[in-house]
Amino acid sequence: MQQAWKTMAIHGMVKAPDFDRKMLLLATQISHQSEMKAVLLSSLEALLKTLRTGNSGEAVVEALSLIRCIIRLVLNLLLEPGANKIVLINTVVDHFRTAKILTDAACAQKAISLIIKDVSWLWRTAYNCAVQGCSEWEQHGDCILELFELARDLLESFCQASPVDVGPELYICLINASFSAVAGRVFAARDIMVSTGTTDEVRLRAIAAEIRSCKARTTNIMNKNIFGEGDIHRTEYFVHTLRVFEAELLAQLKDWDGLSQVIEDVVTSGSMAACTYEAVADILWIEKDCPINGKMKLYFAVMFKFGRPPTTQVLYEALEAILRASLDHNTLSVEKFSRWLRAICTITLARNTPADRVKAIGYVEQAMTVMEGSNESEEPYPMDERQWLLGTSYNTGAECLHASRLDEAKRWFEASTVICKLVPGGKDCAEKISEAYNHLLARYTK
Repeated sequence: MQQAWKTMAIHGMVKAPDFDRKMLLLATQISHQSEMKAVLLSSLEALLKTLRTGNSGEAVVEALSLIRCIIRLVLNLLLEPGANKIVLINTVVDHFRTAKILTDAACAQKAISLIIKDVSWLWRTAYNCAVQGCSEWEQHGDCILELFELARDLLESFCQASPVDVGPELYICLINASFSAVAGRVFAARDIMVSTGTTDEVRLRAIAAEIRSCKARTTNIMNKNIFGEGDIHRTEYFVHTLRVFEAELLAQLKDWDGLSQVIEDVVTSGSMAACTYEAVADILWIEKDCPINGKMKLYFAVMFKFGRPPTTQVLYEALEAILRASLDHNTLSVEKFSRWLRAICTITLARNTPADRVKAIGYVEQAMTVMEGSNESEEPYPMDERQWLLGTSYNTGAECLHASRLDEAKRWFEASTVICKLVPGGKDCAEKISEAYNHLLARYTK
């Protein structure tokens, strides 16, 4: 109770007509010596409010020194039993906001060298507070997310102004802070949509923009080539997750053109491409509004995942890109590859244009190569997929022959003959196919 009265006295002192900052300095000294933390906090905050920063570098240095003292004090108060967490956590975040404003102003005036040590302390403390808050600050998610964002911005200013080369460990912290802030925003948006049943388009578009910014920042850091193998893999996984987040939000917004661009970017994403496509497939499987044609180019197949042809709208071009990505980086298992390939061949042959049939036989021939290469391995090409390829190749060859497309028919029958060697009873089957091919060829070329 006594500290409450003394705190009120501090506020009254500031409003007095004959106020002098020396009075506050004295009150600060006395409260510190008396270990009256609440009074000390009020005194320090009053000193900060009465400080005129302007364009003075010395004033900015003093302001940041006061902010550091205030933040330390508040964090100590948070550890005390019965602490008013709501007020104290908001106080911490508010002072970090002020520190960021002062740092930005110093950057604009090219005077950040005066406060570089303060900025170093501030970003580390904001980052650590956010990490600690994840486990200890329940019901304060927004404050935690903002602390990650403030840590990111302060660390970015520090990296840009540092007089020496910044080590990879700081860039890892920058990536972690950026990703944590974005991930938290996505999770919060999900919770709101579930609880309200509505889609806040403005909020989702803002988060999508943050995701793009985070991707760009992370990619730029990766391009510095300063990470070891473990950090590279972890960072690539962050980018993969950000792409999935962005696809999720754009699907909610029905922004198919934007989602198309996200998926096209995945093609060049290296070894994580196939994993990203699979995650996007989960998202779009339930999107009935996803268009099949036009400008949309969503690349995925769901047959391998769900064991049946897709009943929702799926784009053929997407499947092609996924298959190419998996072949380029050898990221899919043979079983998944076979499902992807079956899906794309089914769609391609159903379209039944000359160009599509050429693509289909090309994929079948690619499957034959994989089949032969995996035949003696621990993961051979699935037998049911071999049988499907055999039947499809033979039937398509017969259809081409019937339509007098002799060159196409020859290629399909040759493929079926090779596949025969890789299925049980293949020798007899190959002889029957050869006999049937010669019979049909004689029939249709008369």
